[in-house]
Amino acid sequence: MSDAERNAAQAMVAESLLETSPASLGKASFLLTRAFNGGNDDIDGYVYLLKLLIQHALALAERYPAQAQEYRAAAVPMTYNLAANTWAGWGPGNVGEVGEAHRRLGLEAARKNIELAAQVGFGPERRRNGYWVLGAQLLQASDAAGARQAFATSGELARAAGDEHAAPMAEGWVLVADILGGSDAAGALDALKARMQNLGGDAAIYAEQYDTALAALRDGA
Repeated sequence: MSDAERNAAQAMVAESLLETSPASLGKASFLLTRAFNGGNDDIDGYVYLLKLLIQHALALAERYPAQAQEYRAAAVPMTYNLAANTWAGWGPGNVGEVGEAHRRLGLEAARKNIELAAQVGFGPERRRNGYWVLGAQLLQASDAAGARQAFATSGELARAAGDEHAAPMAEGWVLVADILGGSDAAGALDALKARMQNLGGDAAIYAEQYDTALAALRDGA
């Protein structure tokens, strides 16, 4: 166990048996993701326990109105992780064996992420990822049109946040949705990937994911 994990565990243990603070929920999610390697080692166990954490956070939000927004905020990254780690588009070896039940929960988690982020009042820099993962899950569900709309919204939020790397990334996912939807957008995607490689940094890293996702989602269709 790393020092960060040990400190997180110790902070949770210091609370009373019947207490779970919003901060401890976030730490528990962190420990869970590390313990299960994001679901790679045991996707069923990971999804099951993360689902329980999300349910607990939302139940506490109802039980303690004064802290409701804090509990909802704690659930935002949990729902994102559940959606992201049940997406086959990361490619073989980067995600667990994603089955139909995992896909269903992942799509539900993506939609809940957007709902919670809006309730909490997060700005565009926090909300763009929720729309990206919704688009990813919709691609997995063979809803290319819905995915395209979600990715476009993610791009709008990235531009509103002034993120010069995430905005073109979202444009690329729009093109991926077009390709999976039957459009001839391969040339446009290649041109965008070249532009992103020239930007460097995160943009160059993002540019490498499109082909992986296309291959993985086509194989899983």
